[in-house]
Amino acid sequence: MARRALPALLLATAAVADAGSAPGLAFYAVLVAIPVVATVALSSFGELLDAESSARPERLVQGLVWALLLVLLVFGASVRAPDVAEGVVPMAAVSMLVAGLVALALEAALDLVATAREARPETHALARGLPAEPLEGNRRGGVLRQVD
Repeated sequence: MARRALPALLLATAAVADAGSAPGLAFYAVLVAIPVVATVALSSFGELLDAESSARPERLVQGLVWALLLVLLVFGASVRAPDVAEGVVPMAAVSMLVAGLVALALEAALDLVATAREARPETHALARGLPAEPLEGNRRGGVLRQVD
């Protein structure tokens, strides 16, 4: 959660600066956010590679969302750059900023889901809809199978 704080703050600063007619500040906020998001994206993919083979799919999607956010910020900064001196905010830059904020919200939701699943203890057989007692055929010395 802490690693989302600085990119979210920088993107919120850019959005407020765009709304307050300060496109120069918005450009530099987006520009500073690029290496921050790149670091977080690489860290996310590194954690995914270090994890067990049973890593949650939410973590993979989180890494992809960070990579998408990085691409959005790079394109947004490149669209803003020529118009910074004129004080104009291109619509494409605003669209990429909004898409970046949506990507951050999606990443936050994925983090909540992944954290909740990792913190949840193993579910009981009854909660998964499996019978509490072994099947009749398995009571007579048959091999019990583990159902996942």
